[in-house]
Amino acid sequence: AQVEQRIASARTRGDHEALALFFEQEASAAMQRAEMHRNLTQTYAGPGYGGGHVQATPALEPSRHCQALVRFYEQAAAENLALAKAHRQLAAEATD
Repeated sequence: AQVEQRIASARTRGDHEALALFFEQEASAAMQRAEMHRNLTQTYAGPGYGGGHVQATPALEPSRHCQALVRFYEQAAAENLALAKAHRQLAAEATD
């Protein structure tokens, strides 16, 4: 809700720069999550993950789950960077 208010009231260069920074930070967090799931994909794809205590079945394929999350977080990062770019442009056009 706070972000919604900041977006709704953004008028100045500083407002838009702050929003750009926020979206860049969101993109960075999403890329970190993507990297975590990318690493987990490798772990789950390896033999005997979970110390051999977990047996993967077609209904439970954690590596496939992680691959989907990698794509999701990479897309989220790209979308956040697009929003950051838009706010940087709005900041450049602002007439404080």
